Amino acid sequence: MKVSILTLAYNHERFIKQCLESIVVQETDFDFEVLVHDDASSDGTVEVIREVSERYDVPVRLVEQQENQYSLGRRNLLFRNLWHLASGEYIALCEGDDYWTDPHKLQKQVELMDNNPSLALCFHPVELVGEGKGRFPEGADQSQFTLQSLAERNFIQTNSVLYRRLESYDDFSTRDFTPGDWYLHLFHARAGDIAFIDETMAAYRIHDQGVWYGAKQDADSFWIVNGPFQLALYEELLKLFADDVDLIASISQNLHGAMSRLESLDAEDPSWLQSKISDYPVASEALLRWRSESLATQSEDFDFLQQQLTNLEGENKRQLEDIEQLQTLLRNRVADVESLRDVVKDQRLKNEHLVAEIADLQSTMAHQSEILNSILDSKPWAFRNRLASLTGRQVIDGRSVRDGEEW
Repeated sequence: MKVSILTLAYNHERFIKQCLESIVVQETDFDFEVLVHDDASSDGTVEVIREVSERYDVPVRLVEQQENQYSLGRRNLLFRNLWHLASGEYIALCEGDDYWTDPHKLQKQVELMDNNPSLALCFHPVELVGEGKGRFPEGADQSQFTLQSLAERNFIQTNSVLYRRLESYDDFSTRDFTPGDWYLHLFHARAGDIAFIDETMAAYRIHDQGVWYGAKQDADSFWIVNGPFQLALYEELLKLFADDVDLIASISQNLHGAMSRLESLDAEDPSWLQSKISDYPVASEALLRWRSESLATQSEDFDFLQQQLTNLEGENKRQLEDIEQLQTLLRNRVADVESLRDVVKDQRLKNEHLVAEIADLQSTMAHQSEILNSILDSKPWAFRNRLASLTGRQVIDGRSVRDGEEW
């Protein structure tokens, strides 16, 4: 068998037909099988599964529960109840309330995996339908889809993944934890690379009966029920990657987020959370170490920022001193300018007085010149003789003579 498709169903009468038909109509050049686990549905889910199974040639194997395992606190149902029945070289997943949208999805993924033996798994984006809109994950940068980034956040939607079956699952945890698909992704990613096909080939349905729907509608109740199972997940992941410092750091950071959420619910009854934490010694130790290292880092950051603040205060003090010096220099320059302005003003007044005096003198000289010209015009010879007597010169026959000599 080339591919085994595993499906979990519970009260999915409205959705399971679309889910199974989107699987059995896959166009491939290889054989595949479908295994369905029904967790004691109380509606017509089982009848629809059987109807689809009888209508198509693809083998659909049904595993029925007589009592709902989820309500008994059982998680990890996929691996616990279906994995050992799968015979495929590759394993794909599709929850009963989701469906595939491309009839060539399996063919494309298998061809990619066959042609690239280094790949441990591949996945693609999914369309969000029902009460959700958009695409997950956003972006198509292959470099961001690594084991390290997968430990930081789960970016692989369940019904988009195809795993290469491993030779052994002896170290796979059968503990009850959630989300189980994240553990599956990381478990397989240890064995090889992750490939991303940038084609939307499936739909993830968001509806009021979904397991994760309550996380937004009634977060407190959701965390009270599912929080301990998330602690169990981190406990098992920390064991799985015990030798990888970087992965441990990423997992511990997510653990811190989950624990902080649970601690916010623990104010009224601290013993509730304390009793839960005792079940996860590895997670508790990792959380304590991460928080201690985080506090140490924050302390170092604080000391660095404190030193930066001290340096800035010193720099500000020097700048203030420079500003004060500039202000003093500016005040002196302003005083010099005011003084120079007064000097210019005084000089202008003196110039105005001098101009007035020159104007008066010019007026006097002009007046005297007029008088002189009048005298010359009326009695020229008498004026000349008078002038000669004053200078000791005489005018004889029109010549100026002084002491008998011509002058």
